[in-house]
Amino acid sequence: MDKKGSTNERIFLLTALLTPIALYIFNFGFGLWSTHDNWAKMGSALGGIYSAIFAFLAYRLLATQKELLHNQVETQHNQFVVSRTLDSVNNALQAIARYIEENPNILREINSIGAKQFDGFLKAHQVLFFNFNTIQSGLIGLRSGYIGTSYEVYIYQIENESSAILGRNEYLKLVQMFNQVVYLKKPL
Repeated sequence: MDKKGSTNERIFLLTALLTPIALYIFNFGFGLWSTHDNWAKMGSALGGIYSAIFAFLAYRLLATQKELLHNQVETQHNQFVVSRTLDSVNNALQAIARYIEENPNILREINSIGAKQFDGFLKAHQVLFFNFNTIQSGLIGLRSGYIGTSYEVYIYQIENESSAILGRNEYLKLVQMFNQVVYLKKPL
């Protein structure tokens, strides 16, 4: 909460707490009464007013705590989802890097294949297919829920790391082919 809102709330709270006393003094006077009956009447009047004020403040406090707890749980959930996604993507990137080391011609092959050969290419290189699918699925999940949030930076991080391992052109070609063949299921 900003400082101005906090100051306004304090002024409102102080006013709400002092107004009943001021009204009582204005109507019935101020002093030390000699009879128990006068003290009982004052206690009854102020107690009835203050119990409602304190009940409202307790409700307000509980509502604020509930909102804070909800925000905290949502943040923890988001952190968990993003963390799990990043772990899966990092494992997939490591597997792709090992696969490229074991198959040094794969990048040249990616650049040379046409759209009609892509399905056969994916079947021939299932390790690449599985791990690239993990990366793309992670990106789709992050894009669907985290664009415009502080977690959006991870989308670009994954894309940059994928481009660094595969090469930018190869990465973009695989994304295009995946979108057509795997996700959209369009025949080429």
